[in-house]
Amino acid sequence: MPKSDDILLEARSLLSFKSLSPKDLMAKMKKDATLFGHILEIGCQDDSAITWRAIWCIRHCIEPNDLRIKQHSKRIINNLNSKHEGLKRESLKLLELIE
Repeated sequence: MPKSDDILLEARSLLSFKSLSPKDLMAKMKKDATLFGHILEIGCQDDSAITWRAIWCIRHCIEPNDLRIKQHSKRIINNLNSKHEGLKRESLKLLELIE
C-alpha cells in the first residue's frame, strides 16, 4: 500500500503533467478516493496554477452536495482571496455545488 506522501507526490505530478488529459486525470480521481483527497488538499492549500487545476478537476468529478467537498467549504472560500483569477472563478463554481 502506498504511503500518503507518495500519493501526494503522485497527485502533484498528475496535476503538473500537461500531456495527461483532464478526462484521464478525472478517471483516476474517481477510481482512487485517496488520490481525490490529496487533489482536494492541493486545491485548498496554495495559490498557484496547480491549485487552479486541482479545483477544476474536483468540480468535474463531483455531484452537487458531495460530502467529500462539503466539509472543506471554508477552505475553498479562502481561495477567493487568491491573486489567481482562474482559481477564484473555479472555486466559486465549486462552491455553487454546495448547499
